[in-house]
Amino acid sequence: MPKRKLFLSAVLWIPAVSPAGSFTREALTLDEGNASAQLASTGQRYVDAMQRLIDARWHDAYSARRWETLELSMANTPVARLEYRGPDGAVARIYHAMGGSPISDLAADIFTGKSRPVTPDSIDEFELEEPAPDVRAASLARYVAHDLEDASMFTPDDALNVRARLRPMEDSRFHPYVIDGMDRALDAEFKAVAALENDLSASNVQRGGKATILLSGETCSSCEYALKAAARHYDIDIHLVRMMPTTSPAESNRLIKEGIARWRGARLVDPATGRPLLAADALGSLREGQVRQAITPAAMKRRFANIPWEPRTFRLEPAGESGAGPSTGATKPPPGC
Repeated sequence: MPKRKLFLSAVLWIPAVSPAGSFTREALTLDEGNASAQLASTGQRYVDAMQRLIDARWHDAYSARRWETLELSMANTPVARLEYRGPDGAVARIYHAMGGSPISDLAADIFTGKSRPVTPDSIDEFELEEPAPDVRAASLARYVAHDLEDASMFTPDDALNVRARLRPMEDSRFHPYVIDGMDRALDAEFKAVAALENDLSASNVQRGGKATILLSGETCSSCEYALKAAARHYDIDIHLVRMMPTTSPAESNRLIKEGIARWRGARLVDPATGRPLLAADALGSLREGQVRQAITPAAMKRRFANIPWEPRTFRLEPAGESGAGPSTGATKPPPGC
């Protein structure tokens, strides 16, 4: 074979190497570093927006149960923070996301719904059976439009911080599923990675960087698929950090035996300061405080419907101390529930 043909043949046989990013995940148990503070900062953006929304659109007196539902939803709905660093290592964008439907839909469900909405992590209210494709598409399109309209209630985005709003999925490289009746397009981590994808596609940020996602809970198979697809298609390394709500019994016993922790209600706390030791609990305390300060009836100077006395606020706090372990007693509901 002539040399030229031999060279061309060799070139043709060189395996093609295409860039591909990686996906890794870890569980965060103890409150180390500033993960809880960072996610609380994300949550504050949504609490502030909800306060503005209620001031603007919801002026009537509402029942104690409806206010309680609002407080629990805003304190417990999962939040995610995605920090993206470009190939040069500099922070290019920070995306902030909260799970569930847009805040305007959430408020409407709570204040005008016939009954108390379902738990905060399933606020989308999809039926347990997967909806027909056209029904699901119409629901998502409505949510996308409402989420865009809600932008005026949020602190405006700047060059660094971006609210990860719902976006149309037609041009996306990955698509969310419906799992256990819940549309995973509404998950916080999916919103965050979809917002990053939008910026990558528009060349607002460079490919080939690294993304770190802090998530206030566990992720689902649909979102994990999306994160892996984003890493593969856009040549980025994605590291997911999930906050775990509990430790193993063996780990809890070790922390207590070594004097690092003690039980206060259902939470492990520092024996000296009483501060939560678990990152999920620390974040929970911060978010509960944000809610009490901004969107309780007392904070907003509102009265309960059909109750003549001054409004009371629900205290979203752990149960009273129990030296032996987590408390299992039920809390007596406030008046008017």
